[in-house]
Amino acid sequence: MANEQNEKQPEVQFQILRVYLKDASLESPNSPQSFRLQEQPALKVEFNTQNSKVDNDVYEVVLSLTVTATIGKNENEHTVFLSEVKYGALFNVKTPSEEETKHLLETYCPSIVYPYAAECVSSQVVRASFPPVNLPPINFEAYAQAKAKQNAASSAEAAK
Repeated sequence: MANEQNEKQPEVQFQILRVYLKDASLESPNSPQSFRLQEQPALKVEFNTQNSKVDNDVYEVVLSLTVTATIGKNENEHTVFLSEVKYGALFNVKTPSEEETKHLLETYCPSIVYPYAAECVSSQVVRASFPPVNLPPINFEAYAQAKAKQNAASSAEAAK
C-alpha cells in the first residue's frame, strides 16, 4: 500500500544549475572626505527578487541588493557609499503544482542566492577601503507573504 501512495504522488525535483553575478557597482561619492568621518554611518538595505522561466523546468532567480551608508540627517546627509548587486541563479524545478514551484522560486531560491550577494557587497565595500558590511539574514518566507498581501491589497483597491 505504501508503494501505491508513493507512485501516485509526483516527485519534486530541485537542482541548482548555476549561481552567477549579473551586475555589481559601488559608488563612494564623498571620498576621500568620508574616510575622515568619526561618526558611524547608517545602513539602509533594500532588496528585491524576480524569477522567470528560461526553459522547461529551468528558472532564473535574480536577487537585487542595494546597501546605502549615509552620515548626517536631512540636508546634511552625505552618502558614504552605495553598493548595488544583482546576483542570479539557474534552478531546475519540477513540482506537482505551479503553486509549489512559485513558493520555491520566491522563498527557497532567493535564500540560496542571498549569501553570494551579501558577500559581494561586503567585498566591494572593503575594496573601497571601508570596514566590512555584515548583512543580517533575510527571511524570504516572510518577505513573500508580505509581498502577496501587498499584491492582494493592490488588486482589491484596483477593483473598487
